[in-house]
Amino acid sequence: MGGQSRSAVYKFSNSCYLEDARHFSGSDVNGPVSTVSVMNVGTYAVPRTPLIAPFPSFMTQGSGDTFSVFNTRALHTCTPGYYARTLLPASTFGPQGFGFAQGQSYVPGGCNEYDFSTRQWTSQGGKMTTSREGGTTLNVGSYIMTFGGFNTFGQPVNTVEIFDPRRARVGWQNVPQWSFPRATRDHCSVVTRDPVQGTSVLVMGGRGEEDSAMKLVLGSSQWYSVPPMHHARSLHGCTPVTLNGRPGVVVSGGWDGARLNTTTSVEFFDMNTHR
Repeated sequence: MGGQSRSAVYKFSNSCYLEDARHFSGSDVNGPVSTVSVMNVGTYAVPRTPLIAPFPSFMTQGSGDTFSVFNTRALHTCTPGYYARTLLPASTFGPQGFGFAQGQSYVPGGCNEYDFSTRQWTSQGGKMTTSREGGTTLNVGSYIMTFGGFNTFGQPVNTVEIFDPRRARVGWQNVPQWSFPRATRDHCSVVTRDPVQGTSVLVMGGRGEEDSAMKLVLGSSQWYSVPPMHHARSLHGCTPVTLNGRPGVVVSGGWDGARLNTTTSVEFFDMNTHR
C-alpha cells in the first residue's frame, strides 16, 4: 500500500487521515475498537480485506481516544494512556480494612509505528511524560507534537511534547516555551502556514475554551489570540484547506458550549485576514 498512500483515506480507530491527523470516535457499543479501515478517495471504495493489521491489544485498553499521524515514511498511532484495575490491600483505604479491594493505576501513553512491509506494529519512543486523554497530535515536519488533554486527576494541561521518530531512543520531550496560555482539552488543532509569520499551529475550542482560538508561531515560540469562532465547540473537527485560493481552516461539528447538544455548523478561518 506504500505507493497508494496518497490516494487513500486511513481510519485508525478514532482517527481519519488524508496525509494528516483527524479525530473521530474510536469506540462502539462494546468499547474501543482495534480495526483499521481504508477508503480510496477516488472511488470511495472500501476493500473487503483489511490492508492494515489491527491495533495491538494494549493500544485499545483505554477509552479508544487514540490519535494518529501519517507522514511520507510511516504511520504513527499514539494512545494517551489508560487506567488499569489492580488489586490493592483494603488497608490502603483505612486502618480497619482487610482483604483486598479493586483500585486503579494509570498506564502512561505512548506511540507505535506501523511497518507496511511486515504488517507489524512496534512500540516507539517510550511513554509520554503526561497523561493526554482529550489532547491532539500533529505531524510537523519530521516531528510528532502532542498538545493539551487532561491529566490523571481529570484536570486540563497546558503542556506540549514532541517526539522525533528518527531519534526514537530520545523519547518524548517537553517543550516548556510552547506551553498553552490556557490549558484545554477536547480541542482541535491544525498546522498552518501563516503568510507573514510562517509555520504555525492553530488551536481551536475545547472544554472551557469552546469559542476561543489560539495560534502558536513555531519560529518565535509565541502564542497569539485570534478572533473567536462564531460557535462554541468541543470534540469537533478541523482541517486546513484552500478555499477560492485563500488558505485557511474549516471547523465543523462538535458539542456546543453547554455540552448539551451537538452542532451541525461549519465555519472557515481565513489565514490571510485572520477572520
